[in-house]
Amino acid sequence: MGFVHNTDLNPGEEYLATVPRVRLVLHHPALLKAFNDYDSIADSKQKVFRWSGTVSLLLAGISLTGIAVELLLGALAVHVDWKVTIVLELCAATSVLFALGPWLSRTRTQWLTARFMTEQIREWHFQLLLDGSLVSKAVAAPKDFEAERDKRWTRFMAIAPSAEGAMNSFVDAENIVLHHPVQPYGDSATAEESLRAYFDLRFQKQLAYFKLMREYFAVRDDWSESIARWMIFFGLLLIAGQLALAIVRRSAETHALHQISETLFATAIVLVILSATVRVYRSAVAMSPQRERYETKWIRLVTLRVAYEKAPTVQKKLEVMKEVESVEVEELREFLRQMRRASYLL
Repeated sequence: MGFVHNTDLNPGEEYLATVPRVRLVLHHPALLKAFNDYDSIADSKQKVFRWSGTVSLLLAGISLTGIAVELLLGALAVHVDWKVTIVLELCAATSVLFALGPWLSRTRTQWLTARFMTEQIREWHFQLLLDGSLVSKAVAAPKDFEAERDKRWTRFMAIAPSAEGAMNSFVDAENIVLHHPVQPYGDSATAEESLRAYFDLRFQKQLAYFKLMREYFAVRDDWSESIARWMIFFGLLLIAGQLALAIVRRSAETHALHQISETLFATAIVLVILSATVRVYRSAVAMSPQRERYETKWIRLVTLRVAYEKAPTVQKKLEVMKEVESVEVEELREFLRQMRRASYLL
């Protein structure tokens, strides 16, 4: 079975039964509903943005490639049906429309704003485990715990109506502010279950996700870069071949190789267009930056997991947890910055 997303926020009854003292902390229906609502928006808007961007890029590539081939055929005195020209022009016009649609409707901003909210909710949820004083009340005084958590949740969700502005402030900020204070636990049994839950649901889930994404982008980064690079390389070889033919033609004072020369030149142009299309796609999905980001964060989390396992006291483990949450804040901030810069045609 592959990686299943968001089981950290909804681990299921079987897992919750293993940590009964913090079950109330980990089970938060209002939070899960808000997360699922924003996650659904983020997924749908991302699909629209990616799909429309990819289609616009493909149509642009087809149009430009077709025009290059048309020029070649014209140079070779080959008649091109006017219907083909119309199709290519329609591809170009449709490409612009597909690019303008999400740009005018601010689809990317809607996607990123919703994704900002899902990850802020996730961080809010797990940073609650840093507040040992409040978490301990889940056993000693569950009604007091729920009342205080509900109060904090209401304050947190007050940013929802102005989530886009909150996202921009978050991205532009340099400091890291946690949602909950770091407080010692009132009893060791609750602390033990809470720290175990954090290890299982935060450390292990995030490490698995970062590893999955690191491998995903590594494969696509390597092959897409190779394709773009080799297309340029072969294009240059064809241009060199055309230059050699031009020298031969001038020396022999013949036009016999004219068609071959024009074919080499047009093919080189097509390869350059295709290479540019691949590179625009790589830039649109931030292929290399995302690969580097996931690799860096994965390495940092592996190091912090070792430190967490070796930490001799609850207080030391809380300090490592605080650093982990700082890493997660940095990860979200870098993701949003990269995706705000990424674009297909617009």
